[in-house]
This record gives sequence, structure tokens and C-alpha cells, in this order.
Amino acid sequence: MYGFPRTPVARPTSRSQRVSYDLAGMSGCVFWLRADHGVTANTSTQITAVTDRSRAQLAVNVVGTLLLPSNAAGTMPLINTGSGNNYLTITHSSAITFGTGDFTILTVASFTNTGAGMLYGKFNMSSPYPGPNIFACLSGTATQYRTASTHVVNSGSGDNDGNLRVRWFSRQGTTLYAWHGYTLIGTTTGATENMNDSNVAYILGRPSNLQQVTGNLGELAQWNRCLSDAERVAVTTVLVKKYGIVA
Repeated sequence: MYGFPRTPVARPTSRSQRVSYDLAGMSGCVFWLRADHGVTANTSTQITAVTDRSRAQLAVNVVGTLLLPSNAAGTMPLINTGSGNNYLTITHSSAITFGTGDFTILTVASFTNTGAGMLYGKFNMSSPYPGPNIFACLSGTATQYRTASTHVVNSGSGDNDGNLRVRWFSRQGTTLYAWHGYTLIGTTTGATENMNDSNVAYILGRPSNLQQVTGNLGELAQWNRCLSDAERVAVTTVLVKKYGIVA
């Protein structure tokens, strides 16, 4: 069982707190990475292994040198890309290949990119590149949420300020939605793309033609459905308290 508060707490907290929650227990959760559970690092804080906390237990691979500094967000550790060609991949699985169906992707992340990188991406590498993607700075200093190059939601400019944010990306039917915390930042319609690729997924990283993400990751989760507003608000409230951030 998992319990979430019923109402959002929109004010900032002075420090992060350890809270109990179970995203894997929610219906349709097909991937869950959290920096404070299932991530192994050596004495130099270099990450050596990452475990999917969902019941799908997908294979996560470390590429390059990722770090796990403790107390990076209050008392919480964060996965840090440092500098260089450092990121995570998820081995291809039908569990995270959404086809024409609904989905929800959650990230708790910060970045300071000046060029394109991906907070998350799994897509067909031919135009119009169908697949769920959350791009850092693909267009200016905004975050870009898309199911193809033809269907995009852009955040406002200046999202590369290094501040930790709760970001949501969903498709329901043929409509895309993106939220920062509790705030809906945009929608777009007509997103009928069939995201039926067989490629690996990238986290905080890139295929060879994109720069890495320079930043930090606390959580990344995916569901094979569009979460309800109540579910999304409840999870956001838990994460705001956990990481001590403003949503």
C-alpha cells in the first residue's frame, strides 16, 4: 500500500525529508529509478549499478562516469553527470514501448545545459523521430516534451537554471500534456505517433548526435497510462516534501 496526501503543499520546505511512498505499487508503473534506493556507488561516489525499482525490473546500464553525491538535495542524493559523456540507458523492452497508447513520464531533475540533451528519450531515429522524449535545451533554454518533431510542448525559457523541478509528460488519446510541479505549462493535440521502436532508452544522455545533460536526477518513473490529476498532484506533493523544492 502507499499513501499520498490529499491536497498539494505548494509552499517551499526548508530542507528535504524522508517520506514513504511506492510508485511501483501504482497501476501501470513500468519503470522507476530513484537515486536514494537501488543505486550503488563506490567510495569515490562513482555509480557502479542502478536497479529499476518497478516490478518490470528492466536492465539499466551505466555509460561513462556518473556520480552519486550524498546530501545533494538536502538529505537526498542525486545522480550527477559530472562532465563528459556520461548517462544511463535502459535496454529495449516492450514495457516502455508505448505504441499509440497513453503514457506518463515523471522526472525530478535539474540541468544547466547550453546545448541539446535528453532527460529521457526512446525513439525511432528517422524523421519525424516518433517516441517519447524530454529534451533539455533542444530549443533555446527551454525543456521540450514531444512524441515526434511535429508534436511538441515547450516550457518557458530559462529552464536550464540548475533548479531541481518535478516535471510530468503525458499522452491521453492524441493530446500531449506537460506540467512543472502542479502547473500545466502546455498541451498540443493530434499526437497520433506510433512509438513502436526497438531502440534503447536514454536517461540524462544522448545518442551520438546530442550533447549530454549537465545536471542531476532524483527520480524517473513511467506508466503505461495517463495518470489522473489526483494521482499526479498526490505524487508531486510527496516529491516536493522529499526534495525540499518548490512546485
